[in-house]
Amino acid sequence: MREEHLFDAISTYDYGVLLAGSSVSEASGNKKDGSQGDLDYWLWKMTENGKLEWQKNYGGAGNDYLYSVAYTQDSGYILGGSSDSPRSDAKDTDSFGKRDFWIVKLNPPGARL
Repeated sequence: MREEHLFDAISTYDYGVLLAGSSVSEASGNKKDGSQGDLDYWLWKMTENGKLEWQKNYGGAGNDYLYSVAYTQDSGYILGGSSDSPRSDAKDTDSFGKRDFWIVKLNPPGARL
Protein backbone atom coordinates (compact mmCIF):
# COMPACT_ATOMS: atom_id res chain seq x y z
CA MET A 1 0.00 0.00 0.00
CA ARG A 2 1.20 3.53 -0.76
CA GLU A 3 -0.15 6.57 0.98
CA GLU A 4 1.40 9.91 1.87
CA HIS A 5 -0.14 12.98 3.52
CA LEU A 6 1.48 16.43 3.53
CA PHE A 7 0.36 18.50 6.52
CA ASP A 8 3.03 21.20 6.90
CA ALA A 9 6.06 22.77 5.23
CA ILE A 10 8.59 25.35 6.44
CA SER A 11 11.47 27.24 4.86
CA THR A 12 14.76 26.30 6.49
CA TYR A 13 17.62 28.55 7.59
CA ASP A 14 19.77 27.26 4.70
CA TYR A 15 17.10 28.35 2.15
CA GLY A 16 15.78 24.81 1.76
CA VAL A 17 12.36 23.42 2.58
CA LEU A 18 11.24 20.84 5.12
CA LEU A 19 8.05 18.95 4.25
CA ALA A 20 6.21 17.22 7.10
CA GLY A 21 3.44 14.68 6.99
CA SER A 22 2.68 10.99 7.33
CA SER A 23 3.35 7.95 5.16
CA VAL A 24 2.47 4.25 5.16
CA SER A 25 4.50 3.45 2.02
CA GLU A 26 7.41 1.06 1.90
CA ALA A 27 10.82 2.15 0.59
CA SER A 28 10.63 2.64 -3.17
CA GLY A 29 11.21 5.34 -5.75
CA ASN A 30 12.18 8.47 -3.82
CA LYS A 31 11.25 7.09 -0.39
CA LYS A 32 14.32 5.84 1.49
CA ASP A 33 12.78 4.08 4.51
CA GLY A 34 9.74 1.86 4.82
CA SER A 35 6.90 2.27 7.28
CA GLN A 36 7.34 1.11 10.89
CA GLY A 37 3.73 -0.08 10.99
CA ASP A 38 0.81 1.92 9.70
CA LEU A 39 1.18 5.67 9.13
CA ASP A 40 4.46 7.15 10.42
CA TYR A 41 5.76 10.70 10.81
CA TRP A 42 7.61 11.42 7.55
CA LEU A 43 9.98 14.32 6.88
CA TRP A 44 11.55 15.31 3.57
CA LYS A 45 14.31 17.98 3.69
CA MET A 46 15.21 19.64 0.38
CA THR A 47 18.10 21.94 -0.48
CA GLU A 48 17.51 25.41 -1.91
CA ASN A 49 17.74 23.79 -5.38
CA GLY A 50 14.94 21.31 -4.57
CA LYS A 51 17.21 18.26 -4.24
CA LEU A 52 16.72 15.71 -1.47
CA GLU A 53 19.04 16.39 1.48
CA TRP A 54 17.56 13.87 3.95
CA GLN A 55 14.42 11.94 4.82
CA LYS A 56 13.32 10.63 8.19
CA ASN A 57 10.58 8.24 9.27
CA TYR A 58 9.40 8.01 12.91
CA GLY A 59 6.60 5.83 14.16
CA GLY A 60 5.39 2.67 15.78
CA ALA A 61 3.05 -0.19 14.94
CA GLY A 62 -0.07 2.03 14.87
CA ASN A 63 -1.02 5.27 13.16
CA ASP A 64 1.19 8.30 13.73
CA TYR A 65 -0.03 11.57 12.20
CA LEU A 66 2.51 14.42 11.90
CA TYR A 67 0.55 17.67 11.67
CA SER A 68 3.09 20.40 12.38
CA VAL A 69 6.80 21.19 12.34
CA ALA A 70 8.58 24.25 13.80
CA TYR A 71 12.09 25.45 14.51
CA THR A 72 13.64 25.33 17.95
CA GLN A 73 16.18 27.79 19.41
CA ASP A 74 19.02 25.31 18.86
CA SER A 75 18.28 25.24 15.06
CA GLY A 76 16.62 21.85 15.37
CA TYR A 77 12.98 21.00 14.86
CA ILE A 78 9.98 20.07 16.97
CA LEU A 79 7.31 17.81 15.52
CA GLY A 80 3.72 17.78 16.74
CA GLY A 81 1.10 15.19 15.95
CA SER A 82 -0.84 12.28 17.30
CA SER A 83 -0.22 8.57 17.79
CA ASP A 84 -2.00 5.40 18.79
CA SER A 85 1.19 3.31 18.53
CA PRO A 86 2.54 1.32 21.48
CA ARG A 87 6.04 1.83 22.87
CA SER A 88 8.79 1.04 20.32
CA ASP A 89 12.29 2.07 19.23
CA ALA A 90 10.82 5.39 18.09
CA LYS A 91 8.39 5.94 20.99
CA ASP A 92 9.23 6.10 24.69
CA THR A 93 5.71 5.46 26.00
CA ASP A 94 2.60 3.49 25.11
CA SER A 95 -0.53 5.16 23.84
CA PHE A 96 -2.96 5.98 26.67
CA GLY A 97 -6.13 5.66 24.61
CA LYS A 98 -7.23 6.14 21.04
CA ARG A 99 -4.84 8.88 19.87
CA ASP A 100 -2.49 10.85 22.09
CA PHE A 101 -0.37 13.89 21.38
CA TRP A 102 3.14 12.89 20.31
CA ILE A 103 5.93 15.47 20.36
CA VAL A 104 9.35 14.62 18.87
CA LYS A 105 12.49 16.80 19.10
CA LEU A 106 15.11 16.62 16.31
CA ASN A 107 18.56 18.11 15.90
CA PRO A 108 19.38 20.15 12.73
CA PRO A 109 20.25 17.07 10.60
CA GLY A 110 16.97 15.40 11.63
CA ALA A 111 18.18 12.91 14.25
CA ARG A 112 15.78 12.24 17.13
CA LEU A 113 16.89 13.55 20.53
